[in-house]
Amino acid sequence: MSAQLYIQYAVMLLPFFSAMSCLLLTLFSWPDSITRKDRRLKLAVMGYFAATAGVWSLMFTYVHFPLAFIPLNVVLLAAYVLVPILLYRIIVLFTRKVIPRRQGWWHYAAPALLCGVMLVWWLATPPEVTRAIVVSKAGAVPAGYGAYYLFFTSKPFWRFLFGIVYFGLTVRVLYRYYNNATQSDSLVRRPAPWVIFLLILLGIMLVAGVVTAAIPRAMIRQSLWTAVTALAVVGQHVLLIYHIVCRKYLLYAAVTPKREEVVVVAMGRRREHHGAPLTRKVFEAYFRKEKPWLDSNFKITALVEAFDLNRNKIGAFINRTYGVNFSRYLNRRRTDELHRLQSLPENHGKRRAELVVQAGFTDGKHYLRAVRAEQAEKAAKPAKKRQRPAATVKKKGGTR
Repeated sequence: MSAQLYIQYAVMLLPFFSAMSCLLLTLFSWPDSITRKDRRLKLAVMGYFAATAGVWSLMFTYVHFPLAFIPLNVVLLAAYVLVPILLYRIIVLFTRKVIPRRQGWWHYAAPALLCGVMLVWWLATPPEVTRAIVVSKAGAVPAGYGAYYLFFTSKPFWRFLFGIVYFGLTVRVLYRYYNNATQSDSLVRRPAPWVIFLLILLGIMLVAGVVTAAIPRAMIRQSLWTAVTALAVVGQHVLLIYHIVCRKYLLYAAVTPKREEVVVVAMGRRREHHGAPLTRKVFEAYFRKEKPWLDSNFKITALVEAFDLNRNKIGAFINRTYGVNFSRYLNRRRTDELHRLQSLPENHGKRRAELVVQAGFTDGKHYLRAVRAEQAEKAAKPAKKRQRPAATVKKKGGTR
């Protein structure tokens, strides 16, 4: 076997091994899931990697082992059309702070119907007709089976069609996300890099569909475009698994209530606290009423608006009053909230990882970090003995 053939084998199998490796990494990260959204996202990602691995492994089988591919033709069609659907699902989960509704059944109705029709038609067609089409790499059209030939070889077209449809749906999701995230009331971080990352994933998927649809069947193995597409898909897998394992998607969850609602709430807070001196009573009344610690993205800048004071004065007040900085004070309130949630009967049996998110922590790691910081601070403080101040005696007489 020549070195060129080895390279061709490696090129076509590279996305398969990449997808399977990333699927295993996602599976290993499953215990790190904190919320239902995390688990749903990882399920969608594992489905996407499995579908991508199926596409490239079946393409390899079609090119090098055509007879073994014949019963797998419908499986390749299903993998082709599921790739853009699952990538759309991933992007919807990436860009929603709350858990989105389950993806509608209609997303999967068309692929199921399409695969069902091809399966029935394939079973009703003589095996020698299908064999002739596959072995000739779609170069021979059996007499009397022109319609079946067109349908049998239409898989790249269906992949391109579903890719275009879901490209439009995904762009709509990203457009709405960008509009919501760039409002001043809901901005956590500028989402431009995040949106660009998602568009890169989407663009690679779309280009891969166009290229594979355009390459003649007999030229897939030798085509330079196949190698370029394979490398691009591997790059997509690396980007995706990095953001999943490192939980980068949590940094950009910036969707908040509607702008009008935020403005009304902000105006109400300004009327209540604007101009009033910041005292412990006023500060704790605000926290009891608003419960801002429940928002994992709550920043001290929100207090600037509420109390009409700059952040340095607010930070100094918290330090002077409670002996800790703003972040430590917020984490103490979240820890108290976690204890309250754990004491509720309806939460008995729930994992602590779920409750820490409800209490306002970003995830379990942030909670453990806050607990360790508290323990380290207590250990660092020497035990202070209470001493009674010495009584001062005022002498009535002077020294003799």
